[in-house]
Amino acid sequence: MLAKDSTIIKVLLSIDSLMVGGKERQLLELAKGLAQRPGINCQVLAMSEEDQYTDLQDSGIIVHRLVRRVRHDWAVFLRVYGLLKKLRPNVVHSWDYMTAIYALPACKLLGIKFVNGAIRYSSSKLEPIIKAKAAVTFPFSDTIVSNSQAGLRAHQLLKSSKACVVYNGIDLSRFAGVNNGHKMELGITTEKVVGMVATFSEYKDYETYLNAAQQLVKSRKDVTFVAVGGGPCLEKMKQLVSPIYQDRVIFTGQRRDVEPLINIFDIGVLCSTKLGEGISNSIMEYMALNKPCIASDVGGTPELVVDGETGILVDCGDAEQLAQKIEYLLDNPVVAKQMGLAGRKRLNDQFNLEKMVSNYIDLYHKTLNLNRC
Repeated sequence: MLAKDSTIIKVLLSIDSLMVGGKERQLLELAKGLAQRPGINCQVLAMSEEDQYTDLQDSGIIVHRLVRRVRHDWAVFLRVYGLLKKLRPNVVHSWDYMTAIYALPACKLLGIKFVNGAIRYSSSKLEPIIKAKAAVTFPFSDTIVSNSQAGLRAHQLLKSSKACVVYNGIDLSRFAGVNNGHKMELGITTEKVVGMVATFSEYKDYETYLNAAQQLVKSRKDVTFVAVGGGPCLEKMKQLVSPIYQDRVIFTGQRRDVEPLINIFDIGVLCSTKLGEGISNSIMEYMALNKPCIASDVGGTPELVVDGETGILVDCGDAEQLAQKIEYLLDNPVVAKQMGLAGRKRLNDQFNLEKMVSNYIDLYHKTLNLNRC
């Protein structure tokens, strides 16, 4: 057992890959934040060579790579064991089920505390594969952490003594001095811009967003819609847009420079499917740049977006309602500005990076002392 004030706490954050995504961004923010705190030694384990973030290496944080040669690479169990035996971290904090499954046996054999952070989304009905992964990892985890109350609720863990919530945090310094020079690059000539930043996956409801967009560009000449992101459903979603609207509904593909793109938005949108949502990085990025947001009322989003104050919540899959709310904010710029400012204040008060880092450090202390969140 490690006393709270005795020595350095060695934390190993483990994740499948460091591709662009919400959980990857949050791991990056946490690792950089932990590295700046006295008494914490933070390193990262990634099980892929894919890496869209150079910030970790630039920050001097050591990244270990144990690459899977095949989808189910049994040799990785031994390699993880060897790495953990060498590093001897006090805490392994996994950010997904895959790395939890690989790391848990080694943690148990070596007496290393294990924090299971795989709950990043919530859904009213969990998929069988998620239930199975939870069933084989949760009982052996020392602490289970979700980024939303909705996530714990979905897994029926609200009353669990070893489960807790640590909300996502965002580094507001990322947004200082952000320009908006991409409007001309994208060929946007309209006065107003609405955008959605999200991976094109089964978790994001781009279909509803694009249907609402086409309703509005048909009736209005002053707005362009932008879709920022890549993913397996990108080409399918492009086919939903009529050729006559393709100059007003723009797909940027995967971009790392999302801050300048968001800064040209008048409204940020996030449509999610019923498969769930955690605490969205995209919404936090909208709020950081004082943009009002309209989002699906699913998962952890209502914990982030205060309906009618920092943004507007809409029914999942309702393109007509979404179009109406977008038009309302376009026609009421004073209201939109007030929501944007309120969103930024909410981030600063409740979802800032310093608070997230402090909460995770407290979680590690409690886990090592065998207390619960």
